[in-house]
Amino acid sequence: MSSVYARNRKKTPFDAVDFAAALQDAITKHCGDEKYVPKKWRLLIGQDLISKADELMDNVMYANGLNTKDERQKKLRTEYQRMAFINCDQLDRKLARLITVVPSADAGGMRDILDLLNRTQNAIYRWMRGERG
Repeated sequence: MSSVYARNRKKTPFDAVDFAAALQDAITKHCGDEKYVPKKWRLLIGQDLISKADELMDNVMYANGLNTKDERQKKLRTEYQRMAFINCDQLDRKLARLITVVPSADAGGMRDILDLLNRTQNAIYRWMRGERG
């Protein structure tokens, strides 16, 4: 196995992290826009969506940062991956609630967010399945 100096390493794309970051940004922008989520709904639904997206990103980053050679850390990584997958389901339910409750919210206006959520969940699932062997 060859050793690569840190200065010579190139950043490689990692779907789960990239999609989760894009989803976090998209949800934050969407919930902060008066056109989509009026102020009276932002406190009730918007802040909860943003904090759940932040939690998803945290879980993905924690899982990605753990060493898989250590058995204890490998179990912890699996737990963070599982929590990130659950966060995707929770976000899906919260977005459905936003569409149902807020008059100015519609599925068409959130198509990009829903697509990113689906891609994020699929990437996390492939990541989890790939590590099980």
